[in-house]
Amino acid sequence: MIVARIKDLGDERKRIFDTDIIEIAERVTGREIDVIPHDISAMVMLEVESHVYTTSVVRRLRGLKNVNYVYELTGDYDISAL
Repeated sequence: MIVARIKDLGDERKRIFDTDIIEIAERVTGREIDVIPHDISAMVMLEVESHVYTTSVVRRLRGLKNVNYVYELTGDYDISAL
């Protein structure tokens, strides 16, 4: 059933993306498929507009569950978060 729908979509469009396949599988099975890796770390560098108070952004980021470290910076970027 999943393969047939993927083939049908391929007949309609030139390109099929991973998200298309996941959506088809979720619709056919009736289950949500968790494909997001949970063991990845990333350093994110943020620029904040000049009218935004940087410290308030830092406080909000520190309140997020998966944010381990947040630093206020000077230079090209205003905030770094891990």
